[in-house]
This record gives sequence, C-alpha cells and structure tokens, in this order.
Amino acid sequence: MKNKLAPWLAFFRLPNLPTAPGDAIAGAAICLTLSQPFGAGSTVPMQLIAAGAAALLIYMFGLADNDIVGAEEDQKHAPHRPIPSGGITVGQAETARVTCLILAVAGSALCNMPIAWWCVTSVLVSGIMLYNRYKSKWPVFGLVSMGLCRGLSLFAGAAAMWSVAPGMLFSAAVLVAVAGWTAYICAVTWLAAQEHVAGAPMSWLRFLPGLAVFIPMTALKFYPQWSWTLISVCSLCAYGIWFLSVLPLGKQHDPDLRRKAVGGAIGAIIYMQAGFILSFPHVVMVAIVLAIFTSNVFIRKFFGNVQGS
Repeated sequence: MKNKLAPWLAFFRLPNLPTAPGDAIAGAAICLTLSQPFGAGSTVPMQLIAAGAAALLIYMFGLADNDIVGAEEDQKHAPHRPIPSGGITVGQAETARVTCLILAVAGSALCNMPIAWWCVTSVLVSGIMLYNRYKSKWPVFGLVSMGLCRGLSLFAGAAAMWSVAPGMLFSAAVLVAVAGWTAYICAVTWLAAQEHVAGAPMSWLRFLPGLAVFIPMTALKFYPQWSWTLISVCSLCAYGIWFLSVLPLGKQHDPDLRRKAVGGAIGAIIYMQAGFILSFPHVVMVAIVLAIFTSNVFIRKFFGNVQGS
C-alpha cells in the first residue's frame, strides 16, 4: 500500500497542498473583513469553504496537467517523477486530472457559487493550462503566469463573496493582495527556475524578491486597526521563512538544497494567508488556520521525503 501511495503523494506535491486552499479563503476573508463591522455577529458563508475546497482541487488539477504535459521533459531532467519512473501511467494521470476538475465544478455548483466566481475561476483554469504548455518556451511568461495563477486563486475567493459583499471584489485591499500574492509566487518561481541544475552561489539579491510579502500591507488603512499588528507579524514571519530558506544558497549548493529552499519559500505563504484570514474574527476562521498549519507540520514531519517541486 505504501509503495502504491508514494507516487501519488509525489504526483500531487503533498508538501505544497496545505498552501492551496488558503489563497481563496484569504481573498474571501478580506471581503468579509471590509464589508462587516467587527463584532457584528457575522457568519461565514458556505461559499467561503467551497471556494477553498475548489482552490485545492484546481491546484491538484494543475499539478496533474503539469506532469502530463511535461512528461517528456521530466524524462530528461527529473526521471524520478512519478510518470517517467513508471509509478503512475499517463492514463492514470489523465483520469486524476479530469476527476479533480469534475469534483471542483460539481462541488461549486452544489454550493451555488456566484457567476463572478465562475468567471474568475475559468480564467484561472485557462491560465494554469497556458502556464503548463508555454512556461519552457517563454520563461518570462512562465514566471508571471505562475504568479498570476496564485493571485487569481485569491481573487476567485473574493469573487465567491459577490452575493455577500458585492462591492469588495475590485476594492483596493483585494487588488493589492492579488498583486502581493502574484509578486511573491513570481519570486518563488524565479527561485525554482532550473532547480534541477542549480548549484552556483546566489548573490545577496536573493533576499529581495521575498519582500513581496509586504505588498498587501499597503492597504492596511482599510482594515480594522486591531488587525494591523496581526497582519504585520504574519507578514514578518513569511519574510523570515523566505530569508532562512534562501540563506544557504549563498554558497555552492546542489539541486536538492535548492529544492528545499523552494519548498520553504512556498510554505511561507501560509503565514500571509493566516494574517488576512484571521482578520475576520470568527471561530471558523481560526479552525481553518489551525487546520492549514497542523496539516503543514504533519506532512513535513511524517512525509518529509516527498518533494514539493
């Protein structure tokens, strides 16, 4: 059973999965925070949970699509990946890809997601497919489109709140958060570029891209003052993880160390998510953040040998 499960854990980049639902939930939480006064007996709409679940399934769809499209390239540069190593057949991967998308669509339909969510999510899925097919041909496009995919995931979460907070989707706070998420994931993608042959020492400039975690803070004036400290501390934690992740790369290193740094940098995004999710004070939000952090710790402790990139 363990041998059968291992290729699927690698196929879906298990260490990265806890970071996926939080993007959409953070986007939804921003809209709720800005539209409802603190302590007003507010509730968490079902669409918020549905947006997080759909974001996870769409992320998994993207990972499956990535390995299917890149199977030939992986044969040369990453023969350990599930498809080239024979752990998963192309047919099984295609079935998993379709299943993830069907579940996302079916679950979202059952939860009556608003038309705005469907529109943004359609763009997101299209962006994922374009990234997977053209990232190698046009490196700059790949860098930007990967960032946009995570930024659009947050934007989709905000769109899910259309019926609850219709005026918030294009608010400055949401747009700045989308920009911050996009810029940070662009930084992670830059760090991961050619990681299979990475080894040359990186200059001190490697510390700068991680500063993108502070971009969403430029809209703090729109948030309740009590949440400013929370968001600031969470953003500092996110940058601290980026700093510690890239610190060893100042010396000659092997691809495995670069992959470890990339994994740490990806994990830092859960601190960004936490700051904005918890800015909407509700027990459900606390439970979501605890679930994200607990699953992240559990996976890294007991499945540390599964690579996230």
